[in-house]
Amino acid sequence: LAIEDTAKARIAFVCTGGIVPIGNPDRISSAGAVRFAAYPLPEDELKAGEWESIHGGYDHKYANSDPMVFVPVDAMRRLEREGEIGYLHPQFYSTTGNLTNLKDARRMANEIAELLKKDQIQAVVLTSA
Repeated sequence: LAIEDTAKARIAFVCTGGIVPIGNPDRISSAGAVRFAAYPLPEDELKAGEWESIHGGYDHKYANSDPMVFVPVDAMRRLEREGEIGYLHPQFYSTTGNLTNLKDARRMANEIAELLKKDQIQAVVLTSA
């Protein structure tokens, strides 16, 4: 469904590029993921050295040097400050899509969707590898 007024929209990030805190504390698989995790969205940026990609299907060099290629929080915060969007959800959801089977992908998508509905999120910025 189309968002009628983005200035009032509640928006969240969902990432299948495998961006996680350094050390992958939730042990999300680099391939064939069966879980996702929610992480606090920093106020200004995801910093290299604090975040990493654990995705097994692409070269991590660029994502690890600038995790915001997958979670561009700076751009969304600017849109929020300028009144272009109403609200940016304070956490983002992350997993990997590499070799994840359809059953697990659907289950995780439904679980994330339920969490987003509970928080009255109206739109998602979905980033992927």
